[in-house]
Amino acid sequence: MPLADLLRKAGLKPGAKYTAHYAADLHLSGDASKPSLSRGVRIEKAMDPNTMIVWSMNGQPLPNIHGGPVRRSCRAGRARHRRNG
Repeated sequence: MPLADLLRKAGLKPGAKYTAHYAADLHLSGDASKPSLSRGVRIEKAMDPNTMIVWSMNGQPLPNIHGGPVRRSCRAGRARHRRNG
């Protein structure tokens, strides 16, 4: 499923800059009372038709080792390089 479809159905806020992702993983600090949250990806990347939400791999439920039960998958694009100097 394209992530863009999910974001539109969820009601993407017009001023959004990044997605946010919650997980069952322990917070990086080790404090179980804190939510495990990452900034995610830029909205422009999230709305790309190649950015998907996936829950299966090779016809099977997505295993935990690959981010199961569900994960975001972004097709690799061209790398952006900065010149120093």
